[in-house]
Formats: sequence, structure tokens, C-alpha cells
Amino acid sequence: MDISDAALGKIILSVSCLFFTYYSLWVLVLPFIENDHLINSLFPPISYALMIPAVMGFCFLGMGISGVTCGGKSTLAKALHQALPGSQIISQDDYFLPEDSSRHILVPEMNHFNWEIMSSLDMEKMEIAITDILSTVPPVGKRPCADTFHHVLIVEGFLILNYPPLLNLCRLKYYITLTREQCLQRRISRVYNPPDVPGYFEKCVWPEYVAHRDKVLGAVADVKVLDGSEDMETMIEHVLQDLKGEAEWERKDLAPLYWWYGIRRYSRNGLDFRRRGSRVHCVWFSTVK
Repeated sequence: MDISDAALGKIILSVSCLFFTYYSLWVLVLPFIENDHLINSLFPPISYALMIPAVMGFCFLGMGISGVTCGGKSTLAKALHQALPGSQIISQDDYFLPEDSSRHILVPEMNHFNWEIMSSLDMEKMEIAITDILSTVPPVGKRPCADTFHHVLIVEGFLILNYPPLLNLCRLKYYITLTREQCLQRRISRVYNPPDVPGYFEKCVWPEYVAHRDKVLGAVADVKVLDGSEDMETMIEHVLQDLKGEAEWERKDLAPLYWWYGIRRYSRNGLDFRRRGSRVHCVWFSTVK
């Protein structure tokens, strides 16, 4: 049986109101309720309330850059940040735990902590920082110009794609690789705090990287592998082309869906609801020519 336009409109309106009410309670009321209150069992963690819009592409397009140590993750991320006005960048290296943290894992034969694993990082603090970024959505009218990308959240770090909350946040995922020899040559030319002890690369750095890499490449179907030995300009251009492709896909494929579900049909006084919708759903792609 066919559903009339009026009935379809009522269904859409009812579902939207129900979702809006639930989401409003989740975001606006739940933070003021004690953690042990029964009502908390009816809602996921509050951090997901702000991550959901990012995952759906409402506020930011999430881009994850991970991979081998000394592969050029930070350089690539910073270059993209410079090339994308209005973008945000967050680095996992800023969230290493202090040396006196009890969460570190000691490698007894070296008397040195293993800094290549998740326990060396304060991922909770990193999530809070990302949530703070996602909670601020720049208005459409604040765009500097119409021919550049905006509202892209660049997350870079050697374990971000091994951490499910960040993995799910990233729509574009890149994993940079190097050979063992290339990685070693770059590693020994850098100074770390604390510095690498003899044998640390062979015992921790390379084996942990291989384990993390195999997990990501074996489980994440849409990750793209970048050769860290390539020219940086080549990698930057590759990512920018992917980003433009995402923008074109959104513009061409999602616009008919908005029309089909009656966003224009149920407008009032000629108000363009699709343009209003672009403020909350497709902010980033509508800025690409």
C-alpha cells in the first residue's frame, strides 16, 4: 500500500521529534546527573553524543593518518592543515603519559618503558580534546572562501587506527609504511625524550609496528596505504584528490536523497530546507568547487 505524502511527512516528523528529544536529553540534561543514577543506563557515554555528528559527516570530515614511526605522519598532517583553511588537527604524540605514570609497561632486560603500545598513551584525554573540537561547529557564513575545503578534522598518530573510537571517527584513513631499513635510518637521526636505549628499535619499535600494522591492514577494509619513502608533495596531492572525490560523491549522491525524503516538499513559506540542511549535514563538502 502506497503511503501518501502527508502520512510520510508525519512519520518523518514523529521520528525526528523523538530523536531530537532523546538527543537533547542526552546532551543537555545527562551531564548534570550523577554518574550512578539509573537514567545513565538509558544513554551511551556523553562523548559519543558529540562524536556521532562527526562520524555522520554533520560537523567535520574525520581524516586519520597513522603508520610507522618516522614515516612522515606529522609532516603530512601539518601540510594538509595548512592546505585546508578551517581544518583542525590533533596529534597523538601530545598524549603520551608522563614517565612516572604507573600505566607504563617496563621491558625488564632494557630497564626501559615500551612507548610503542597503547598503555603509553592517555587516550581518554585525547578523546576529551577531540570532543571539545567536535562541539564547536563553525557557522556556514564564516567560511573564508568557497573554493577551499573546510571543517576537516585531521587526527594523526601511530595507533589511532588501532583504537576503535578514533577509527570510527575517521572517514578517510591512511596508513604510512616504510621498510625496516628506511625506518631505522630515520629513527637514529632523531632525538627522543626519553632517548632510545640500545636494542630498543629491534626489541620494541619494529616488532610493535609490524603487529599494529598487520592488525589495521587485516581488519580495516577502507584504509589506504601510503609509501612513506615517496615525495611528500605526492602524498599531499594524493590525499587532497581523495578529499575532493569525497566531496563530489556527497554532492552528487546525497542531494537526491534529500529531495526524495521531502525536505523541500515540506518547506514553509518557500524556505529552502536543503540549504538549511547543508549547515548541519554537508558543511564541509558544500565548500568544494
